[in-house]
Amino acid sequence: MPKTLPKCKHGLNVSKCVECSKLYQANWWLNNKDRLKESRHVYYQAHSKKEISDSLINHKKGRNKVKAIIGDKCIICNSIKRLCFHEIHGIPHKSTNYQIYLKNPQNFIPLCYYHHKIIHALGDMSIIQLIKALKLMELLRNKL
Repeated sequence: MPKTLPKCKHGLNVSKCVECSKLYQANWWLNNKDRLKESRHVYYQAHSKKEISDSLINHKKGRNKVKAIIGDKCIICNSIKRLCFHEIHGIPHKSTNYQIYLKNPQNFIPLCYYHHKIIHALGDMSIIQLIKALKLMELLRNKL
């Protein structure tokens, strides 16, 4: 839209007159339809699926490196589904920043989503006590 708005048929600035501002906006969209389509096209080209797929490939490569170093199975139930990497000292970190995992792999253990949630719920115990308790629970669950 232009910086200075024209006067409406009532002698007011178009933005002040409700009737004329709606008409002015509708006309503006109609007159600038091609320019808007072009700018959308340029935006979508810049943010194409190729960029998204490249970042997804990098994400999978990073995750596979971490799995190769830390482990690719839950240390409690040996599940490979929905694997998480738990920081054993309780230091917060971003789960998508794989450089943290690669720099200090000794600080992380692989856990399935289920056991990771349980460990966080029972957080006041030491990690070794938690793992022993969860392994015992897993054995009992499998026998029943």
